[in-house]
Amino acid sequence: MKVEGRRNNSRKRWVSELINPITRTWDEEAIRSCCAPADARVILSIKIPVRASEDFIAWSAESNGIFSVRSAYRVGVNPTIQRLSQGQSSSEPSGDRSIWKMVWEASVPQKLRIFAWRVATDSLAVLAGLHKRINTVNPTCSICGQIAEDSHHALIRCTLARALRDETRKLWRLPPEEAFEYNGKEWILQLLCSISKSDRPKVIFLLWRVWHHRNNVVHGDGKASITASALFIVNYHRSFLAARYPLDQHSSEDPLVHTKWIAPTEGSLKANVDAGWDEVSKTAGLGVIIRDHKGQVILTEWKHIQACASAEEAELQACIAGIKHLISIGCDQAIVESDCLRAVQAISSSGQELSSGWALCNEARDLIRVFGSISICKVDRVSNGAAHVLAQLGKSGFDSLLRGEGPSCVSELIAQDCN
Repeated sequence: MKVEGRRNNSRKRWVSELINPITRTWDEEAIRSCCAPADARVILSIKIPVRASEDFIAWSAESNGIFSVRSAYRVGVNPTIQRLSQGQSSSEPSGDRSIWKMVWEASVPQKLRIFAWRVATDSLAVLAGLHKRINTVNPTCSICGQIAEDSHHALIRCTLARALRDETRKLWRLPPEEAFEYNGKEWILQLLCSISKSDRPKVIFLLWRVWHHRNNVVHGDGKASITASALFIVNYHRSFLAARYPLDQHSSEDPLVHTKWIAPTEGSLKANVDAGWDEVSKTAGLGVIIRDHKGQVILTEWKHIQACASAEEAELQACIAGIKHLISIGCDQAIVESDCLRAVQAISSSGQELSSGWALCNEARDLIRVFGSISICKVDRVSNGAAHVLAQLGKSGFDSLLRGEGPSCVSELIAQDCN
């Protein structure tokens, strides 16, 4: 990180001068006295390792700390896209990827994803773009003849685009017209950000068909019907969903799809853990619930974390909390389950961890190494509901630990898990 500036003429020059050598924790008073508030909040959220270790170089733009060309590209993209991409969750720890996931993971055919990417990168062969390369090309829209044809005009403002959108509204529920207004070069990313997940595929299908219809008018015979295009969009979307998500895909007979909590073997315990993180306040909450093979609650905990740098670190702290509780209880065999794949992989791996949560990862590995009867594994989020609710309690600022029972807000989830 780059420090914005100092609050006063502090003579401190080294990071070690901001750390209490006895407790190996940050000297909060010293940090807040010499650093700007924003810097102090970020510094205090950095986890200091429990034991001394050698420094190492890591690439901060990748969650695993390893350089990649893809992450270097993300660093260099338009700052507006970076700003739109901010925000993390335990399922999406690398916030700067999320905005492009709306395009590349949209529930549409691959050719439509490529089309949406071309729109987002201003790569469509619109007349305004051609005019920049060949100044003899007239940039005015050849359909409505009103203004220069950029991607937003061709897909949204042109009379043809409006007509197809109005006709499609008779068959589909689309976002309000205000959502389609131009708000900058990244208008399509802004649009996809502002609408619901279920509406995004519909909008991409619609814009793709508008472009197809526009090409038919400009380069084809121009006989394509607005009504027929609207019906085509709806039928194409319905056929795609039927092919991709058959009715029996998630049958209860499928052994790979677990929709409920699975009890541990007799004589062992299972700790389900989860975390929630707030990017603005750099705070988090963790939740832990430990149960036996009968589903009986041994312990529940929810805790608020004042300083936490990322969603991944919050998940690692939740794993550590679960491991420590299992160790304190004492058990021949125990399992820790988390729905954060990155945290599970980091703890399970034997290689050097280069991510920002390396200190927490090493602490978890050390605990498991000493008490070898504990294993950690990934669980589906649906099967981790009780821990998720407890984590949200912690995120709200509450702390508590109960033995032999859980709070009333998770009693129904616990009962469902046992049935």
